[in-house]
Amino acid sequence: KYTPQINDIYIVKSGATTGVSAIVEEKIKFQIWSPLAALRFNDHKVLPKFALYVIKSNYFLRQIENAWSYGTQQNIGMRVIEKLKIAFPSLDEQQSIIEQLDTTCSQVDSTIDTKQKQLETLAKYKQSLIYEYVTGKKTVPNA
Repeated sequence: KYTPQINDIYIVKSGATTGVSAIVEEKIKFQIWSPLAALRFNDHKVLPKFALYVIKSNYFLRQIENAWSYGTQQNIGMRVIEKLKIAFPSLDEQQSIIEQLDTTCSQVDSTIDTKQKQLETLAKYKQSLIYEYVTGKKTVPNA
């Protein structure tokens, strides 16, 4: 049997979310579903977070898309995943890339959060305006 560990990476192997990946960040007991591929890297050669960034990259996802098969839904097998190409620089360079990506991704996520809050505020304002005009609390000025 397989026992999940911190820093294991999972990739969805079948269905609409084929190629979506995540990393185990907490030590909790759980079982994995068979349409998940579990990847565990040698941490003397590959930093897990770097591997996750690579697996989430367009380069890797395109390899998955080019390799998956179709039945009623897309599917990719473990033998195919084993053959996908990934280049790993030195551990120092991996760490440097992780730090840069963490900073940039954090900034992008923050910007997205800010914009989503602005959109929510505008949607509420729009609903309020519609309500006020429909109920007659506001009138359309003469043109």
